Amino acid sequence: MHSITEGFDFDEWVELAKDDPATFEKRRTEWLEAAIQKAPEDNKTRLRGLQFQIDMVREKNKHPLGACMKLSSMMLESMYREAPLIAEILEPDEKKSSAQSARSAEVIAFCPRNEQA
Repeated sequence: MHSITEGFDFDEWVELAKDDPATFEKRRTEWLEAAIQKAPEDNKTRLRGLQFQIDMVREKNKHPLGACMKLSSMMLESMYREAPLIAEILEPDEKKSSAQSARSAEVIAFCPRNEQA
């Protein structure tokens, strides 16, 4: 099985994006579609949906940094949403309840400012 990045030349893509943005976008779209086509059949619809979301974020945020920040946030949200599943996959025999994994802490009482000496 070949890696999806096999034969991918980052520097070539950077130069293409600088020199010919329209061709870059065309090739990017083709490359992404080829990657989706290589995915298992039951994942293709989900991958197309994710790509649609990414494209909409890129379109809405005209500045690349804004799009990057939003997409990064979306990835983190997804990761945290899936964290219990990931933990279960990695440690299937260690079923921990939230009470078992919670840590204790000492609660410190604070006096209102007007009562401090």
